[in-house]
Amino acid sequence: MSLARRGHRTLLARGIRIVVLLGLVFTAATYLGDLDWRLERFCHFRLQYAAGLAGLAPLAWWALGRWWGLATLAAALANVAYLAPYLPPSGAQAHAGLPRLRLLSCNVYVANATPRRVVDLIEREDPDVVVLLEPLQSWEERLRPITSRYPAVAMDLRDDCFGLYAATRLPGFHAELRSAERQGLPVVTLRGRWQGRALTVHAVHAPPPSSAGHLELRNETYRTLARWAREDAGDTVVAGDLNAAPWSPDLGRLLRDSGLRDTRRGRGIFPTWPVGFLPLALPLDYCLLGSGLAAASFRVLEDVGSDHYPILVELGRARGP
Repeated sequence: MSLARRGHRTLLARGIRIVVLLGLVFTAATYLGDLDWRLERFCHFRLQYAAGLAGLAPLAWWALGRWWGLATLAAALANVAYLAPYLPPSGAQAHAGLPRLRLLSCNVYVANATPRRVVDLIEREDPDVVVLLEPLQSWEERLRPITSRYPAVAMDLRDDCFGLYAATRLPGFHAELRSAERQGLPVVTLRGRWQGRALTVHAVHAPPPSSAGHLELRNETYRTLARWAREDAGDTVVAGDLNAAPWSPDLGRLLRDSGLRDTRRGRGIFPTWPVGFLPLALPLDYCLLGSGLAAASFRVLEDVGSDHYPILVELGRARGP
C-alpha cells in the first residue's frame, strides 16, 4: 500500500473513530438525564443514534477492528431496544364495527402565517374532537367557522407559545379551562359520556425542556396529568404536544403513574416535528389512552404552515378479555 493511500486510510479511521465515540457518548448520556437538564435532551434522539450507529458498525469493524465494530453495534442495539415496542405489529385494537371517535391534534405554531390551512384541514377531516396548540388571540375570528360547529369549546388564546383551543361536538359534553402547574399554563378538559361510559379528554401543551425551570414545569404538568387520569371516572384521553419523545424517562413515568398508553405503541414512530427536516425528526404530539380505549388508526397529516405536523387518531372501545 502506498504512503498516500495509507495516510488516507489513517485519516478515515480517525474520522470514523471520532464519530463512533460521539455516538457512544450520546448513547451513554441518554441514561443520565436525571442528573442534569442538559443531559435530558440526549434521550429524545434514540432513533437517530440507532440509525447512525447501525450504519457505522461495519465501517468501524473494517477501519478500527472487531471490538470497535461490536461496541458500535451494541450501542445501536441499546437504542433499538427503546424503539422496538413502537414498531408494528402489536398493540391493542379497537373493536371492529363499533362507533369510532376521531380526534385531531395540531400544534399550529405561534408564527403560522396560514391559519386558513388549519381551518381547511379541520373542515375536511371533520373530527369529533379538535385540539389546537399555540393559537394567538388573532385566531379567534379565524376559528369562528370551527367554533360554530362544535357546541363544547374552551380556549385561552394568547400572544405567546401556550395558547390553547379545544372543542368537541360529542353531545352532552362540556369544556373546562384549567391549569396543570404553578405557572398557570392552560389545559382544557372535555367531559361527558360516550358509548355509555364517562369520557374525559385533557388537551395540553407541555413546556419544552429548554431550561432547568422549563423541564421542571413540563414534569410538573406530567405529574398533574397522571393524578387527574387516576381520578377520572370512566375513560381518559390526553392529547397534545408533550415535548418529549416516547422513550423519554419522564414521559415513561407519566405513562406508568397514570395507567395511560401511547397510541403509537405497536403502530410506528410517526415523527411530527420538525416539519421538513427528517434528520432531527421526533414524535412530540400524542394521544394517550386509558385501558377502556384503543386506537383504530393513527395518521400524521400534511403540513399546515406549522413546525409540527397534525395527527388524527380514530379511537374505539378496546378489545376486552
